[in-house]
Amino acid sequence: MDASLSPARLAPGRHSAAWPGGPVASERAPQSWSTSLGTPEALGLSAGEASAMLLDAAARPLWGAWLCAGATPADLAARALLLEGVVCERAPAEAVVAEGAAAWVWLGGEPPAHCVVRVRRIHRSLGTGDPPLRAVEGLPPGRQIVHLGRLRLSTPLRSAVELLAAREPARAAAPSTVRALLQAAGAWDAAAPPVEALEGFGPAARGRIEEGWERCVQAFRCPATVR
Repeated sequence: MDASLSPARLAPGRHSAAWPGGPVASERAPQSWSTSLGTPEALGLSAGEASAMLLDAAARPLWGAWLCAGATPADLAARALLLEGVVCERAPAEAVVAEGAAAWVWLGGEPPAHCVVRVRRIHRSLGTGDPPLRAVEGLPPGRQIVHLGRLRLSTPLRSAVELLAAREPARAAAPSTVRALLQAAGAWDAAAPPVEALEGFGPAARGRIEEGWERCVQAFRCPATVR
């Protein structure tokens, strides 16, 4: 997880969120990003040149074919900027990056197979591309959405409960990922999900969240939750 990631920096809202080490949410990314972040084709590189740069540590992989070249770090700002371009081009303006893709933005590590975006209603296909997008109906509550540039993203706490609520194994996450998200949100010591974290979920999903929360706590034997 990025060292600068802290609950104080993750306050939801259109103008309050900041990229650790980067611009506040209401500002655009520096123009230089356009020449250092992208697919090999977008960066004017052949597949062989891109592979050589990765081997020489002159570039860092992000998601699929996307990479950071030169001195550009593969940090939270780069991950958010990658999905900002992809999601804003292919998904409705209201779309919110959620679940494993949101966790990837916050924490880094291995990206999921799909970028799940939550929308109010599914009206059309999001098309094909890298990374692949998957639409799920139902927007998170506004106070559980963070704006990073033009990207709308579930907060770490919301991302954690979305992963716990998922029924499909492919959309679930390891307990260590959920733990890291809860630590980033300052909620790891809670014995049960905060009431506000369950907002918008039905009874069955709430049951999965509560059960998953308890399993995650037990997996790490958190002393604060011993009853």
